[in-house]
Amino acid sequence: ILAVVVLFVVVRIFFRVDQDDALKNADAGLADEGAIKPDESVSVLDTVSFTAVGDNLIHASIYQQAAERADYDGYDFSYCYEAISPFVKKHDINWINMETLITEDIGPYSFPRFATPGDDARDLYRAGWNVFSLASNHTMDHGDDGIWSTLDFWRNEMPDDIIFTGIWDDDEDVGIMTIRGHRFAFVSYTFATNYSDEGYYGSVIDLYNPERVADQMAYVREIADVVVVGAHWGEEYDYTITDMEQEWAQMLADEGADIIIGTHPHVVQDYTWITAADGRKVFCIYSIGNFISLQESTDNVVGLMLEGDFIFKENAVGKQWTDFGNIHLIPVVSVYGEDWADAHVVFLSDLTQKDIAQHGVKETDPSFSYDRIIQVLKAHVGEELLVLPE
Repeated sequence: ILAVVVLFVVVRIFFRVDQDDALKNADAGLADEGAIKPDESVSVLDTVSFTAVGDNLIHASIYQQAAERADYDGYDFSYCYEAISPFVKKHDINWINMETLITEDIGPYSFPRFATPGDDARDLYRAGWNVFSLASNHTMDHGDDGIWSTLDFWRNEMPDDIIFTGIWDDDEDVGIMTIRGHRFAFVSYTFATNYSDEGYYGSVIDLYNPERVADQMAYVREIADVVVVGAHWGEEYDYTITDMEQEWAQMLADEGADIIIGTHPHVVQDYTWITAADGRKVFCIYSIGNFISLQESTDNVVGLMLEGDFIFKENAVGKQWTDFGNIHLIPVVSVYGEDWADAHVVFLSDLTQKDIAQHGVKETDPSFSYDRIIQVLKAHVGEELLVLPE
């Protein structure tokens, strides 16, 4: 009996060794064929494409030209955006910062208390934009009447498939865009307004009110898969990222932002990845600069378009998450001629020698040139994501 037991144990030992060797060899063979890779347990479920541009800053000459193009029967702003529109329309979500109030009842007015005709928003929609951020230092330029008129326009005069955000009469009335089953929430905050930020009809949420921001962010994290945050902050005309911008960015990341889009300085500022309290990596561009404006220096006519993808992923055990990737920062330039004529936006890659030679900004900034634009961008934006013409 003892001999039989010993023989059985010896056979089991040799069988286990042979089996382990066979499994190792099989694994090695599969690895050699590329069949086993660390990332193969992660599946890409879907990709939603995204763009964002900065301040849509409508000065008097822009709306006056739009009135002339429409033969004074309304306003035609389409020329301002037509060079950018085909690219925008290729994407699922297109975000823009509306620096000025849009209203059918007030104005139009230019600096210092802006009010822009509704046809500007309609032409932006036709050009492909579908998410409009309204929180800026100019949101309360016309007090409660301006808020009422603006909310009435966006709710009743624009198509149902747009999102507007940043003016709140109910902090839980957050616009949700659903794309192929993925729910995107858009919220926007500002550091302050030039005039009183409280009104009967609605108000902004300012970044100095972290409790209110936290309450709203907690709510949107419950109802959305992705949270896109607009932050109007920083020092005007200054490339320096302030301590306050960095503190607010960390707060927004910790509260659940998936990406943060900065506006207000009217110049470009750099980007970073922020580690949120829960370990997520949150993309933040501190300022994407102006989109269209008639401001009078090279620094102010150069902006960025943020392009990227929300990538929905799942691993082998069914855990799902979203990454923001395939990121590009594409330079755009506001172009206008003498006396601010023919204002419009182009990609830097499409800027012509004629545009440069005849640009009206040269009257106030003789340094304007293609090389000066490149110098500004390389000095203030990380080249890893910056897309410059070849």
